[in-house]
Amino acid sequence: MTGNSDEPVFVRTGGQWHYNARNRVGLVLIAVTAPVVAGLLYAYAGSTRWSDAELRAAVHRAAAAVESRPRPAYALRGGYAGILRDEVHAAGEGPPHGARVEPVAGSGPADRFEVTTPDTGAAYCFSVTPPERELPEDAHGRPSSERVRLTVDVAEGPC
Repeated sequence: MTGNSDEPVFVRTGGQWHYNARNRVGLVLIAVTAPVVAGLLYAYAGSTRWSDAELRAAVHRAAAAVESRPRPAYALRGGYAGILRDEVHAAGEGPPHGARVEPVAGSGPADRFEVTTPDTGAAYCFSVTPPERELPEDAHGRPSSERVRLTVDVAEGPC
C-alpha cells in the first residue's frame, strides 16, 4: 500500500466494484465510509423515537393549537381523541407517529385523555371542556354548526 495515485479509485473484482486500497483516495474512502454510515444510522434512529422533552413540548403545543381556534360542533362529534392525537403529531416535535391518545373512563366536568408513547415512560393528561356530551345540538338532536371553543388543561402524569 504505497498510495500510488496511478491506481484507480475503484476496482472490479468478481463482478463487484469496491474501493481500491492502493489509491490514496480509495484508502480515505475506506476509512471515512464506516463512521459516516454509523453516524447517519445513529441520527436516523434518534429521529424515529420520542424523547421525554419532545413529548412534553408536543403536548403543550397541541393543547395551545386546539384552544386557538373554535370549531363547529359537528366537526367535534367524531371524538376529541383523534383531534388531540393529530395536533400532537402536527406539533413538529418528535416523529410524526407513535403518540397514543386514549380516552379515560369516567364522567366529570371534562373529558379526559391520556397521552403516552411506546418510547418514553412519560404520560400526560388532557382535560377537555366542554365534554363531548354537552356540545350544542340543533332542533333534531344532531350536532349544530355553532362554533365551539375548547379549553384544554394539561397535567403531567397519568389521568
